[in-house]
Amino acid sequence: MIHILNRLTVKKVDFSTIRFIKNLENNAIRSIRFKKWVLLLLRIGIITALVLMIARPVTKGFMPGWISAELESRLLLVIDNSSSMSGKINSLSLLESSKKAAMLIPQIFSKNTTVNIIQTCPPRTLFSGKINDPSIPLIINQIHPTVKYDNLWTVVDSLTSIINAPEPIKECIIFSDFQNNIVPNRPLLDSWKFYLINPGEINNNLSINNLEVVSRIKVPDQLLKLKTSIKNSGNKKITNTPIDLLFEENRVGQVISEFEEGSNKEFIFQAYPEKKGVLAGSIRLPNDDYLNDNIWFITAPILDKINCLMIGGADEEISMFRLLIDAIDPEMQLINFESRKQPIINRLFIDDFDLLIIHNPEAFTEAAFDELDIFLQRGGGLIWFSGGMEIDPTYNKYFSNIGFPKAKGMIESGSGIFSVNIPSKDNHLLSDLNVRKLENELPECYRYVKHNYSNKHNVHFQLNNGDPLLLEFNRGSGNIFYFTSLM
Repeated sequence: MIHILNRLTVKKVDFSTIRFIKNLENNAIRSIRFKKWVLLLLRIGIITALVLMIARPVTKGFMPGWISAELESRLLLVIDNSSSMSGKINSLSLLESSKKAAMLIPQIFSKNTTVNIIQTCPPRTLFSGKINDPSIPLIINQIHPTVKYDNLWTVVDSLTSIINAPEPIKECIIFSDFQNNIVPNRPLLDSWKFYLINPGEINNNLSINNLEVVSRIKVPDQLLKLKTSIKNSGNKKITNTPIDLLFEENRVGQVISEFEEGSNKEFIFQAYPEKKGVLAGSIRLPNDDYLNDNIWFITAPILDKINCLMIGGADEEISMFRLLIDAIDPEMQLINFESRKQPIINRLFIDDFDLLIIHNPEAFTEAAFDELDIFLQRGGGLIWFSGGMEIDPTYNKYFSNIGFPKAKGMIESGSGIFSVNIPSKDNHLLSDLNVRKLENELPECYRYVKHNYSNKHNVHFQLNNGDPLLLEFNRGSGNIFYFTSLM
């Protein structure tokens, strides 16, 4: 028992030499491990340095600096000189800023680089040669702004495909404000690397989107109504902006308005034409950072009187239209009205007329269709009331050539009537009619010709079953109002 207890209390003590040897062993192991980590980090650092030195983003096939100093390369320098590049930032146009930056490009590339300098509007190669040519700054400086538009990506894609560049390094630098989508519709060539440089965005810009004459009747003693749309395409709010309407350089209307960033507003002006003949008018905005969209010109013919011819198949039809014209212009100051009873229309003889009304013809010759087409192409107006002749397949090609909707068949109401729906849009043909209840003034019909029409036909009035009653379409410069029913 005593022996066992003594065994439990025995302590093992190493000699000092053994402790020294173990301590040396531990120190040596720690030193070796530390050196291994240092060596591993050095290897990783060397590999990383080599990768960073050799790598060049968005460029494939060569190494920069001294490694690629002897390699030949091709540079395509594209400068956008379209209308939008005339916008200014700090009194300097986007084109001028781009040209200044482009003149510094030759300092970056080696002497083994061949450069092609391109303008986009119109597309033209201005220079092709070595990049150290001293005439390059002069050539770039000769690129002038235009008031035209371009298709940037079509130009770039065509040039990169046409240019036969044998060099292993091919790069394209584009200076543009990129009014079109920054990503082209079709992929560009993989063998070229592209750099897109935007000189900046203009801050203060109002632009006129459109200007149109709304009035159907254009005579000296009638108010002429014009509609315009203006957008704030800058990036700040614009206040107290005058918008002027001018006839023959004389201001005849003005509104003051403000525009939030990105907002679009429509304005309607009314003014009396000064004289008959061709009226030249314009909408003008004050100067801003982009001047090319501040003026919109328009011309409109102002007639002394409207020469109107009505062709009907019966005396009752002619009398009805004469009563209508007398109600519109009782003193005959606006309309010179003539009529013909002509059920079968062989010839028209309408060179001296501005407006032609055709009501329920029984037949129409090819010669008459040719005269009608010429009349419309030259800007004449036509009002056609369909009575059923249009259904005859004999006339399909003639009506189709002019652009008429395709007649399908006659629809009868039986014991009821077809009423006309009130147009849902605000600015319809009868919006200026001063009546208390418009629905009481709309016509009713007992039969009509059903038609197939397209998006080229503007439907003004529909029947209560959804079929059109009045359509409008164009032929050349002429305007056509087509009723699918008789008066």
